[in-house]
Amino acid sequence: MFATLDKSSGTNPVRPVSSSHDSRWTILRSLFDFFEREQLAYVVLGDYYKTRDERDGDVDIAVDTDGLRLLPRLLVRFAAMVDAQLVQCIRHESTAYFFVLAWQDADGSARLLQIDACSDYRRSGRTLIEYADLLEGRRLIDVDGAKVRVPSPEAGLAYYLAKKVEKGTVDEYHGEWLHHTVAELENRTHPVLVSLFGASWAERILEMIELGDLDTLNEVLPALGKVLHSKRPVSRGSAVREGGRRLKRIISQTGFHVVVLGPDGAGKSTVIDAIRDELQPAFWGTDYFHLRPRLGTGVVHGEGAVDDPHALPPRGVLVSALKLCYYVADYVVGYASVVKPRLLRSHLVVFDRYYHDILADPRRYRLRGVRWFSRLLGRAVPGPDLYLFLDAPAPLIQQRKSEVTVEETERQLTAYRELASRLKPSVVIDASAPIESVRSSAVAAVLDRMAIRTEKRFWLR
Repeated sequence: MFATLDKSSGTNPVRPVSSSHDSRWTILRSLFDFFEREQLAYVVLGDYYKTRDERDGDVDIAVDTDGLRLLPRLLVRFAAMVDAQLVQCIRHESTAYFFVLAWQDADGSARLLQIDACSDYRRSGRTLIEYADLLEGRRLIDVDGAKVRVPSPEAGLAYYLAKKVEKGTVDEYHGEWLHHTVAELENRTHPVLVSLFGASWAERILEMIELGDLDTLNEVLPALGKVLHSKRPVSRGSAVREGGRRLKRIISQTGFHVVVLGPDGAGKSTVIDAIRDELQPAFWGTDYFHLRPRLGTGVVHGEGAVDDPHALPPRGVLVSALKLCYYVADYVVGYASVVKPRLLRSHLVVFDRYYHDILADPRRYRLRGVRWFSRLLGRAVPGPDLYLFLDAPAPLIQQRKSEVTVEETERQLTAYRELASRLKPSVVIDASAPIESVRSSAVAAVLDRMAIRTEKRFWLR
C-alpha cells in the first residue's frame, strides 16, 4: 500500500519532515547515500546545486552500463527503505530511463522525485557523450550537507552544452551556470569538448560564455547543432537499438488510463483534479475525457453541468440499441485513434465516467430495454488500467446534489458497487470522508497500481 513518509522512529533512515519541499530533499539525500553504500558509480549532471532547491524538476544522473541495468532493482529496494514506491519507468532513449519515486507527506499529499538516468548520453539515437567520459574525474562535493558525486568541470560543461544545443536555447540562468563551470576548467582543450564541436568552435564558445554574450551564443546554436550532428552521426547499430526501444514502448506502454465512476455528488471532479494535478510530473502529458472518446475527433472536454439527468424520456428499444452500438463503436475507434496513442506517448488519461456508467444509470442516456445487450457489447470496450469508484451514503450525496430522488441514488450506488465487484482492477474510495482524505486515497490508489505495473515490468513482483 502507498505509505506515508516515515511516521515512525526506528530503523527507517528517513526522518519525518514538516514540508513537502524538505521531504523531497530528504529522500534525495538518502538516495545519494544509498548509491554510495551500493558502490554505484554515478554523477549528477547539470546544475547539481539546484537539486536542493528544485521542487519538481528532474534530477539528471549518469551511471555506467551495468549500473543502468541494475538501477530499477536498486530503486525498488531504496523505495522500500524510505516508505516510497517506484511508480514510473520510461525508456526515452536506448541508454536512458525516466524514473519516478513517489511517497506521501504527513498531510497526505503525493510527492514525486523524477530521476533521468543515462549511461551514454544520447539524443535521437546519436551518442553525444559516452558514459566513461561523464564518469572520468568525478568529484565528491558537499551540497547543503549532502555528499554528491559530480562530473569533472570539463565533462559537466560538455554535457550541458550538448544538451542546450539540442534544445536550441540558452537562457540567463543557463548562462550563469555555464559561466560558473567555465571558471572551474583546468583544460580548455579537453578532448570531450573538442570532439563535440572542434577546437575552433570550442574556444569561441568558451569566449562567449566568459563574456556573457548569450545573444551571440543563441544565434550560433543552429550552426553548432549541425556541427554536433556531423561529428555524432546516427550509426546503424544505434538505429536498430532505437527501433527496438520504440517497439518495447508499444508492448509495455508507460501511460496510465484511469476511469472515475460514481453518482452525481460523489466528488468525481475533485478526485480527477487531484489525480491530474499531483501526478502530472510522472508523465509526458495529461488528458481529460468526459464519458467517451468521441470517435477520435479529439474533443475531450466535458458536456457541462446537467441539472436534471432524467428530464427527457427514454427512447424506444430499437433506437436505444442503435445508440448503444454507436457508443461502443465510439469506444473502440476512439480508443485506437485517440486514447491508445496518448498512452504510448506516456500520458495520463483520465475519464470522468465511462461506458459502464450506462449500465449503472441507463436512464441518463435515455436507453430502455437493452440491459442485456449493453452487457454483451461492453465486452468489446477497451478497459482502463484502473477503475476508481466513489461511494458514500445516499443521504450525504443528496445533500451535495439532489438531482434525482434518494431512492434513485440508492439504486445507482448499488449498481456501482456491483460493477466494482465485477470490473478489475477496481478500487472503491470512501467519498464520505473529509475531502483531503478522499483526494489522497484516490491518488494513492493510482500510484499503487502504477508501482505494481512497474515492478512487473522488471520481474520484481
